[in-house]
Amino acid sequence: MTTTKTTLLAENEVEAQKLANNYKFGFKKWKSHVTQRPLEDRSAIVKELYSDLNVIRQYS
Repeated sequence: MTTTKTTLLAENEVEAQKLANNYKFGFKKWKSHVTQRPLEDRSAIVKELYSDLNVIRQYS
């Protein structure tokens, strides 16, 4: 049986424990970049989610 060690770099002990648990349970670091887009460029569903909720539509 071969044991390998992984080195995790963290700013403090709490962050180190969080990284160790994430590594232990297989959670991957989120590498995506989130950019804010204008509401006009978004899909109709997203526009509806952000719309004013004064209008109640019938379920179709």
